[in-house]
Amino acid sequence: MTTDKILTIKQIIEKDKKTDGDYWVNGGNESIYNILDTFNNEDWKELDRDLTNFKDHEHSIFARAILHYDENRKIDIDNFHLFFKEFILLKDYEDCDCLLFDMFYIENVKNPDLEFLNNVRLKIQFLEESGFSTNEEILRLAYDYVEQAINRL
Repeated sequence: MTTDKILTIKQIIEKDKKTDGDYWVNGGNESIYNILDTFNNEDWKELDRDLTNFKDHEHSIFARAILHYDENRKIDIDNFHLFFKEFILLKDYEDCDCLLFDMFYIENVKNPDLEFLNNVRLKIQFLEESGFSTNEEILRLAYDYVEQAINRL
């Protein structure tokens, strides 16, 4: 069941979904962060479960927001896990390609399991095989970061 807090985040995203990325970095994310600051442990668990119900533009905007949610603002949550879950769920392949630049954060995921890391790798592989990833160096680095995370298990 989606909480009012999650619905508020979705409304914030919906209201400004057509606004360019600079808006989100320079203040738009803060309105999302203000809601996240009120989350308790149950809210975080519900958000993790509810990500599968997000629309694609919500995945894209929320992934970038959660990635930069300041560590000292939150309770003990794994924002990096949420970021990579959003990457896996995102269907806008151009946005997925942009998120490849942030693959180095995979080393910060707390307690990743092999299935989760394999799903990230499969998404990267899909982007490569379907021609959506155009930067071969970034693609190679993304694979390397995931492989390093798998090797640490």
